[in-house]
Amino acid sequence: MPSSQWPGTCLDLISHVRVMTLATAKESRPWSAPVYYLFKDKKFYFFSSPDSRHIRDGNNQACSASIFRTHDMVENLEGLQMGGHILEPGSKRQAAAAALAYARQFGISVSGTDIFGFFETVFHARLYMFEPDLVCYMDNRKGFGSRERMVL
Repeated sequence: MPSSQWPGTCLDLISHVRVMTLATAKESRPWSAPVYYLFKDKKFYFFSSPDSRHIRDGNNQACSASIFRTHDMVENLEGLQMGGHILEPGSKRQAAAAALAYARQFGISVSGTDIFGFFETVFHARLYMFEPDLVCYMDNRKGFGSRERMVL
């Protein structure tokens, strides 16, 4: 599988699709969950309940994620297949910037100055990020099952 830089079509896909599916497993019990995301600095930020199964099973563990455009024709399927880790953002400053950008992207009006307190109170959610270490761009328009590894 050849490698290349993130092509414009890949970045276009990331910027137009809003939902990423996370796949985790614990004790041979797989699970998947859709989350709305913000893509920033090659990381996918999302809010989720700390009690959700994908966070309990996937936090600081190897997991996978996918983003794809839906099409009526199988030959037009296009998306990203990724491996990586679900982590809590390390830097409070980085996390606050991502949380504010997330709120802007999804039209969420944050009241007060504590954005993390707002999300915990209103949505019972905390900020997490999926950090990919393997990204493959697949595009069936280039041939069924065509995949290209992206350089991170």
